[in-house]
Amino acid sequence: MKTVIVGGSKIVVAIVAVCSLVIVLSVAGIALWLKFGIRPYDRLNAQTLATEKTDPDAALAMYPKVFAAADAEHISVQDRSKLYLEYGRLLCEHGRLNEGIEALQKSAALSKSSWRGITEAAAISQIAEYRLKLLPGRKITPADIKELEVAAEIHPDRQAEGDKWFWPCYDMALGQMYTATGNYPGALTSLQKAIEEFTPLSTWGLQGAQGAYLDALVRQGKYAEANSKFIEFYRSLPADDDKSKLQARFIRALDGVREADPVRFHHIRDLLNQKKFAELDQTILAMQNDKTLHASGIPARGAFYSAIDSIEHSDLDAIWNERIALVQEWVKARPASVPAKIALARLFTSYGWKARGGGWANSVSQEGWRVFADRLAQCKTALDSVKDKPPEWYTSMQRCALGQSWDVPKYNQLVDEGLKRYPDYDSIMFLKSYWLQPRWNGAEGEFERYAASVADKRGGTAGDVLYARIAWYLDSFTIHDVMQQTAMSWPRVKSGMLQIIKEYPQSLSARGMLSSLALEKDDLKTAESAFAGVSK
Repeated sequence: MKTVIVGGSKIVVAIVAVCSLVIVLSVAGIALWLKFGIRPYDRLNAQTLATEKTDPDAALAMYPKVFAAADAEHISVQDRSKLYLEYGRLLCEHGRLNEGIEALQKSAALSKSSWRGITEAAAISQIAEYRLKLLPGRKITPADIKELEVAAEIHPDRQAEGDKWFWPCYDMALGQMYTATGNYPGALTSLQKAIEEFTPLSTWGLQGAQGAYLDALVRQGKYAEANSKFIEFYRSLPADDDKSKLQARFIRALDGVREADPVRFHHIRDLLNQKKFAELDQTILAMQNDKTLHASGIPARGAFYSAIDSIEHSDLDAIWNERIALVQEWVKARPASVPAKIALARLFTSYGWKARGGGWANSVSQEGWRVFADRLAQCKTALDSVKDKPPEWYTSMQRCALGQSWDVPKYNQLVDEGLKRYPDYDSIMFLKSYWLQPRWNGAEGEFERYAASVADKRGGTAGDVLYARIAWYLDSFTIHDVMQQTAMSWPRVKSGMLQIIKEYPQSLSARGMLSSLALEKDDLKTAESAFAGVSK
C-alpha cells in the first residue's frame, strides 16, 4: 500500500514537471514569436489596411512608412508583391490612376519573378478593372485583352480552393473588354459566366455583371432582347437597392445610343478639359432659344450643365477637385460668364452632397455637416453674383436651397419667380416635387397632390406627359423606386409615358423607363411590350 502511494507521488511529480516545462516553453515561444515573428512591418501594414476601411486618405499617407519598413526589414519578394497590390488599389480608388496602375504592374512583375500565382493574377485583373472603370476615355485594344488573359493562365483552375472573387471579377472584366472591342459573342459568354459565379457570392456583383450583359446587348442594337433580359434579371434580384442599380444601368446603356437621342453633349467636357472657355460660352449662348427637349423633359440647356457637373466616379475626391479647379479657371478667365458661375455652383452643390451622403440626418457625421455647409455656401456665393438669371439659375438655386433648408415661404418665392419668368421650364417643377418629399419639406401626400395639380393645370395629354416626367425624374435621380415608394397614379404615369414614346419613337431611354416603371408596379405586360415596333 505504501509503495503504491510513493509510486503515485512520483507520477504526480513527473506530470507536474512536464506540465511546467510545457508552460515555460510555450511562454518562451510566445515571447520569441512576439519579438521576432511579428515584425514592425507586419504591424504597420496591418494598421494601414485597417485604416483603409475607415479613413482611406489617412491610409494613403501611411504607405511611405510601410515601404520604409519593408526596405529596412528586407521583406520577401512575395510580401512586396502583395504590398504593391494593395497600394495600387488604393491609389486607383483615389483617382491617381497612372500611379496606381504602375504600382499594380510592379506587383505583377515581382510575383512573376518569384512565383506565378494568385497575386500576379489579381494584379493583372485589377489593372484591367481600373482601365475599364476609371479610364473611360482610353480605348480598349486586343493587347489589353491578351494581357488580361495571362491572369487566367497563371491562376489556379476554377475548381481550386482560394480567392473566390477572382473568377467572377475576371470574367466580368473580360466580358466588358470584349464589348468594348466589338466581340459581342465573346462578351456574352464571359458575362454569363460572371453572372453564374456571382450568384452565390454577392447581389452587388451579380447586378453589376447583369448590367454589363445588358450593355453588350444594347451595343449590338438588340434592344428588345435587352429588355427581355432586363425583365428577367430585375425579377430575379432580391433587394430593391440592387434592382434600382440595375434599372439605372439599363437606362444609361440605352441613353448612350447617340443616334437615338437628339440632345447629346459629349463634346462639352472635351472643351472644358482643353480649356476652350470662350467656345463653352458660345455653345450655351447659341442655345439661348433652343426648345429641344430630351424625352425625359430635360431641356438641352440643362443637359449642357449636366455634362459638366456629372462625375462618373463621385467617390474620388481627386476627380472632383480637378473638375472644380477647371471651372474656377473658367470663371477667372471670363468673369462675366454666367454659364461658368452656374456650372461652378452646381459642382459645389453636388460635391457638398457627396460629403453629406444621401442618408437621413442622424446618419451624417459632424465633419460631414461642416463640409456640406461650406460647399453649399460656395455654391450660393457663385449664384448670388449672377444678375441676369437664366432658367438654370433657378434650378441650381433650388438644389442649394434644399441643402441649406430654406423655409417654405422663401423656397416657394424662388419657385414662383422662376415659373413666372420661364413657365415652360419643367425642371423647376421636377425639383419642387422632390423638395416636397416627406423626408425633406412636405407632408404625407403633398408631393402627389402637387404633381397632379401642375399636370391638371397643363391639361390633356400634355398634363399626363408632365405627370409622367415627374415620375421619370424622381425615379432616375432621387427615389429610384417611385411607383412603389409614392402614391403616384400608375394609369396616369403609363398614359404619359406612352404619349412620350409616341412623340419620341426613337428614344430608347423612354422605352426603357416605361419598362422599368411598369416592373415596379408588376405590370409585366406593359414592360414586355415597351420595345414593340423597334427595328432591332
